Amino acid sequence: MVRYAVAITLLLTSLLVSAQWVRKADALKPRSEVGETIVYNSKLYAFVGFSDTARHAEPSSEVYDPATDTWTYIASMPANTAMTHQDIILIDNMVWHIGGRVGQNPGAMSSAIWIYNITTNTWSKGPEITDPATGQPLVIAASGSALLGRVLHIFGGFTPSACTNDQDKYHLTLDVDTWLENPSLPAQWENKLKPLPLKRNHLSALTLGGKIYAIGGQTDHDCGSLGKDVPYCHVYNPSTDSWTQLPSLPAARSHAEGSTFAIDGKIYMAGGQGGDGKSSNYVTIFDPAGNNGAGTWTENQSLTLPFIYEGFSATVIGNTFIVSHGSQGSSKYPLKMTYARTIARNPVYTLGFLSGCINLKDSPGGSLKDHTWLYTIDGTKEYTTSSNASWLVVSKNATGIANPNAVDIEVTADPDGLSPGNYYGTITATGTEDGTNYTPATLCVTLNVQQDVGGVQYELQVTSNGNGTVTKSPDQENYQDGTNVILTAVPAGGQQFMGWSGSVAGTINPLTITMNADKTIAATFAPVQYTLAVTSNGSGTVNKNPDQTTYSNGTRVTLTATAAVGQQFTGWSGSATGTTNPLTITMDANKGITATFAPVQYSLTITTSGNGTVVTNPGKATFNAGSTVSLTAIPASGQQFTGWSGSATGTANPLNIVMNSGKTITANFQSQGLITNVVASSKKSYVVAQLKTGITLYADRTYKITTVPDLVNLAPFIKT
Repeated sequence: MVRYAVAITLLLTSLLVSAQWVRKADALKPRSEVGETIVYNSKLYAFVGFSDTARHAEPSSEVYDPATDTWTYIASMPANTAMTHQDIILIDNMVWHIGGRVGQNPGAMSSAIWIYNITTNTWSKGPEITDPATGQPLVIAASGSALLGRVLHIFGGFTPSACTNDQDKYHLTLDVDTWLENPSLPAQWENKLKPLPLKRNHLSALTLGGKIYAIGGQTDHDCGSLGKDVPYCHVYNPSTDSWTQLPSLPAARSHAEGSTFAIDGKIYMAGGQGGDGKSSNYVTIFDPAGNNGAGTWTENQSLTLPFIYEGFSATVIGNTFIVSHGSQGSSKYPLKMTYARTIARNPVYTLGFLSGCINLKDSPGGSLKDHTWLYTIDGTKEYTTSSNASWLVVSKNATGIANPNAVDIEVTADPDGLSPGNYYGTITATGTEDGTNYTPATLCVTLNVQQDVGGVQYELQVTSNGNGTVTKSPDQENYQDGTNVILTAVPAGGQQFMGWSGSVAGTINPLTITMNADKTIAATFAPVQYTLAVTSNGSGTVNKNPDQTTYSNGTRVTLTATAAVGQQFTGWSGSATGTTNPLTITMDANKGITATFAPVQYSLTITTSGNGTVVTNPGKATFNAGSTVSLTAIPASGQQFTGWSGSATGTANPLNIVMNSGKTITANFQSQGLITNVVASSKKSYVVAQLKTGITLYADRTYKITTVPDLVNLAPFIKT
């Protein structure tokens, strides 16, 4: 009885939960794997995705207004650009679509960024993703992206292809405002931050409390079976450039990029693909403050979804929890259903600084500037900052609008007039009086002022152009007059040091300078350049893409061998081997590659039916394409040639054929035997004979045959 009672209780609970979800207006288009959900002006935007069982990328997108329960199409993507597996990020009123796979699944991977302008309802090309080490396009898909301050972060995912290529090499960043100032110039991507420790794809990524979260995901995408879903979770702290592993999800989960969101200081992950490859109807919640700040995951059964879902849109607008699109199981079966329900909210209206304290130092090797991030948990808030110390100011973004993506705040100390010792100040961020009240945030700042050692001091500013770093020994901001400083330029991988500019010039490295004035010195780095020599052996050509004289280190070059008519490509030699065509190589050294071509060879097989032989001229079994071969059929005694069959027909003898394919030809012979089925119709006698020289033509007369044409020689006839 107890078991039945439990079963009934669970059933009633399930029915009650389902009843709380209300069916709303269907979307205009079925979509699965829709990517991150965008909310703007209290409306839900669902972009592209798969729209049919063949998994074609859908170029259209649509927006849902919960106030009117209506879906509306927005502008479609330009022709032949629709993608899936991209990251989707809202920056101001622009929706950035980052990388992904274009066209029908699996689709070619992309290095493009497409931007949808919500205000103008138009699409435009964004900055191309490039490898900072080489400057070459970098294709990437199913990665994680987040906006922190005004810097775009990209991490995880797979490149340059899916299976076994989950990456932990790149944590790309882009200063969005710098690119927006002049979008016609190449974007200045950097790869200086720590990459995601446990590489994976199809992870959920978001910003909360000034930090970036990477949740769940999958490995081994496209490896011939379902990928392996994982429960890993990490958080990135930009102040320390470090990732910390968090408690794992209760169960492995992926394909929840569009259904993971932050509200009320917590992270909600709805649905997704589970460890067994099946869709889920769970709503799992992470509380960063749980377990004494280590964080905790819980399953909220009261929010259980109306169905199992993966690759769908889910978010909360006001007090309304909305889900749409996705698939129940395989992404081959996209949905357009919309469901909604109310949800109890507890918004967190507070301002917060990521760093608790900042330490500044007025001494050689110290700094009088530092920065942190000011954020909100829910909503946005206009703010101002103030300082309780005369020597302390906010030197960047002293006022502005705080938001969940955070604002980069810089503080500066002025030690002039201060005696040696430690000083303590506080920066306070306060929301303006308009709108919802937000709890203020405070940032403590410590300044250490050391004894002035006297003498003239000079400032040394060292910068880098390109990918590389410069070390200073000793490493200080200011130096006593006459101090010798050693500058060492250290190129990044695949880069080379080109020279110094500014207060000094030349290529000496390391470089020793004497500080007798303020100096500004720049080290310039550029990708190492390699040559690629391509030759042909035989009749054919090789195309290089891109076709250049030299290539930057890491550049991928595609070689395509094209044989001349009647020729065939037989393989590569030199710096590459094998027969793969086209062949893609990575330029990491000077290379010389030869494509070898040879005539196409076809085989000729001759058989006979009956008694006879065939003479082949030339007398061999294989021939170059286009060769002409003569065949002569020779019957045996008492046989006659009746024609060709197989790859040739007719009775021409000799027969000339052109070798444009492999051929099998049969020469057919038959006996010249006498007629045996003649029946007498009168009493007159008859004789069956063969037509040949010397025989009598009639049975009752002595006329003899003296010559017989070859055409009828030995032919049977009736002698009467």
